Amino acid sequence: MIVHYGIDSYKETRPTYVTMGMFDGVHVGHQQLIRHVVDISRESGKQSVVVSFWPHPKKVLNKDAEIELLTTIDERIREIEKLGVDHLVLLSFDKELAKKTAEQFVKEYFVGHLKAERVVLGYNHRFGSDRLSAAECVYTVKCAGIETEVFYRCWAGEGVDVSSSEVRKALMMGDVQVAALILGREYSITGKVGHGMKLGRELGYPTANLTDIGEGKMLPKDGVYAVRVELEEKRNIKTYFGVINIGIKPTVGRCEKTVEVFLIGYEGGDLYDRSLTIRFVAKLRDEIRFKNLELLKEQIATDVDDAIRILRQ
Repeated sequence: MIVHYGIDSYKETRPTYVTMGMFDGVHVGHQQLIRHVVDISRESGKQSVVVSFWPHPKKVLNKDAEIELLTTIDERIREIEKLGVDHLVLLSFDKELAKKTAEQFVKEYFVGHLKAERVVLGYNHRFGSDRLSAAECVYTVKCAGIETEVFYRCWAGEGVDVSSSEVRKALMMGDVQVAALILGREYSITGKVGHGMKLGRELGYPTANLTDIGEGKMLPKDGVYAVRVELEEKRNIKTYFGVINIGIKPTVGRCEKTVEVFLIGYEGGDLYDRSLTIRFVAKLRDEIRFKNLELLKEQIATDVDDAIRILRQ
């Protein structure tokens, strides 16, 4: 997949089949839509193009909006690449772009730059400064001489709605299993190991304190979770079972929120400045205050046992 940062870097002249959206999370609905575009473009001998945006449009349209992202830009690129796309065009969403109507966007981008012969839009997509729905856009796009399709096929299981908003709701509740169902994979974060309070080491469970998780990246609800931890060792990725705590450490006095993970069975050296990817499997419990550190240590031992049992399933 070729990634184009800005429309001016796209120099292809071959006809394309295009889809467009924020695609935050690249959940199963996004995956079905993008795979559909890839499939029909290959059948017709055309190039498949995904158009996406950075930063999130809501941050530009409302500077006070608090948008927690399900994927960093690098994560989004990786997930879209897995779907077999030929070209990903990342547009910088700014006030100038926000002013363009759907008709202006179609003529300038779909016709002028991308040479689109077919455009496929998700059923809930909103388009242009005039906020046209996907169904309303069909007429606008067809008037430009482009075949148009609204893609409705989208599910993740009985009774589970598929949307980025539903993933956020699940994570806010700590329900990482529902989030994984909608995403089609375990929700993950990646960060660099920094220095912490070293409390885990004192308790016999040395933890890695994660920092640099990504601007705006959403964390699940505070609590303790069973996780899989990916660590690069000698150019290979090794996966460990782990227990992660997200919260403010109420037992030792409230502090700023931290993200600390214990790698079960890890016997290597210190992990400072190394990158870890955490995949959330199940919530074990809420973060609670214990009367003393000995009770906390006993609970951590239980958490580790519970995590091993869950992760072995």
